[in-house]
Amino acid sequence: MIQTPHNNNIQTDTHFEQQDRMGRFLTFLARNIQDGEETGTCAKGIAVNEQSALLVEKDGSAKVATQPGSTNAAVYLAKTNKAPTTCISGQPLTFNNISIYKLFNGSTFNLSTWTGSGGLAYTLNVNGGVITSSTGKVYGGNQP
Repeated sequence: MIQTPHNNNIQTDTHFEQQDRMGRFLTFLARNIQDGEETGTCAKGIAVNEQSALLVEKDGSAKVATQPGSTNAAVYLAKTNKAPTTCISGQPLTFNNISIYKLFNGSTFNLSTWTGSGGLAYTLNVNGGVITSSTGKVYGGNQP
């Protein structure tokens, strides 16, 4: 990913939902905080499903584009709200109140303000290595 003032220090992941990488993604965010790269209230990440792209403009505005006929096309934006409770090698992760915004084809997002339109907002918690979601689904579900 090209570095701009709007995406510095943002964790990224690809082939996301298809490879079931949510656990890995959240662990990377937790490690960024644990290792002092970010504070607990501002670690951020962008994860992109297959056949999906987040098109980012120089002002930080972004829009999702997907391949016609694609399935599970989406982009996930994550922001932490506090540091992980447990992020120690060999122990299950405990990390709560992670804000997720799931974007679909045509959804927009502003990386400067970390706000979006046309997507699905939900929260994830990880307790003892088990992820739970405010929607009942780790990957959030379908369009609102």
